[in-house]
Amino acid sequence: MARRLSIDPDLRARLVEIGASTDDVGDPAETWRRLRQRFGPRATLIDRYALDAAHRGLQVEQLPADVRAQLGAEVLRG
Repeated sequence: MARRLSIDPDLRARLVEIGASTDDVGDPAETWRRLRQRFGPRATLIDRYALDAAHRGLQVEQLPADVRAQLGAEVLRG
């Protein structure tokens, strides 16, 4: 089921640039990796939060603390 991304215009533009859907994030980890490959450090932890939240049908601020910690560790690993 497609979930509408609640994301800022800059992230939306970068998703378009990598050919990713702005309506359905699909696999948020894979989408973030594609952003990181294309944009380097412009692909931020906040972007990763936004992608995961959209995939879950949540707002970023609704992501549980344990999920945020897991995503932070994932982003640090690269």
